Amino acid sequence: MENKTIIAFIDDSKYSEIVCEYAAWLALESKSKIKVYHVIDKKIPRAKQDLSGAINLGAKTKLLSNLSEVDAEDAKKLHLIGWSILEKANQKIQSLGDLEVETRLRTGDIAEALKVKEGLADVVVIGKRGEIKQDNDSKLGLNIERLVRSSKKPIFIANRKFVTVKKVLVAFDGSPSANRIVDFISTCGFFHNAQVTLASVGKPEKEIGDNFSEAKRVLNSQNIEVSIESLSGDPKLELSKLAKDHNFDLLIMGAYGHSKIRSYIVGSTTTRLINTVRLPVLLIR
Repeated sequence: MENKTIIAFIDDSKYSEIVCEYAAWLALESKSKIKVYHVIDKKIPRAKQDLSGAINLGAKTKLLSNLSEVDAEDAKKLHLIGWSILEKANQKIQSLGDLEVETRLRTGDIAEALKVKEGLADVVVIGKRGEIKQDNDSKLGLNIERLVRSSKKPIFIANRKFVTVKKVLVAFDGSPSANRIVDFISTCGFFHNAQVTLASVGKPEKEIGDNFSEAKRVLNSQNIEVSIESLSGDPKLELSKLAKDHNFDLLIMGAYGHSKIRSYIVGSTTTRLINTVRLPVLLIR
């Protein structure tokens, strides 16, 4: 872990507490600090902004009932709510262990904020859905694809429920990207107590047997327990089924490709899997 820093982006959705729990778990496992960001997006109409949840009921009711038409006043209120959201997150993380936490409030576009700040991080943690789509299990959050495509760092996408990660499923095809995933697992410090399954879909095991063997050697050298699965069929369906049937706690896979063609092919699988699996997803370039 180069920077010894986990960055978490939170809003006022039900996923934010889970983001805090996973950020704390990652930080404790790697002995890292946590930086928590809340970004106020002024481009979102006030009607779509969820200005609730982080302030005590009486104060919240008084605050919301007095919203004015003045932009400056609105900005002050959004900042007050933003700092309340951050304080709630800080309290949650501090309750989970002896952790160093910094909170930051920013105004602007969340993807731009990620580009500016991710250089300081080893892993970025976000929720699968935000305030607007937090109750819609059929669709991802509005910003998630933008965030993942724009980031150069590993992105940990928190699901609705926190679980301690003991069983890890890795989408493995023997490519350089898959080998980077193996290198990450072996060096990050998050998975020394986990069981890792490398799963290939659509490629006969004999075609990537040497890649399997090398990956297993690398992980075993770090005392990480490894098993191998070779499946046929649609990657989206087979990996989702495997994750559900064997009660995995985390799916790790390559992120979207950079070329337009690769982005279309790989990106469609990535997006579908993030949306359908009922567990957190760690995406690695």
